[in-house]
Amino acid sequence: MNLLEALEDAIDSTLLKNAVENNNKFFSFEEVIADPNQAHNVEVRVEDFTN
Repeated sequence: MNLLEALEDAIDSTLLKNAVENNNKFFSFEEVIADPNQAHNVEVRVEDFTN
């Protein structure tokens, strides 16, 4: 890994840590797809993405 990649990784890590610390709500996959599923009368499930 070169110096630039290491620096980018450190910045990404810091940004992720800050986002997690400042976020008071995370959404499950099911919550994220619930509205589109209902709007389009479909049933996308987690299993559809893990197989």
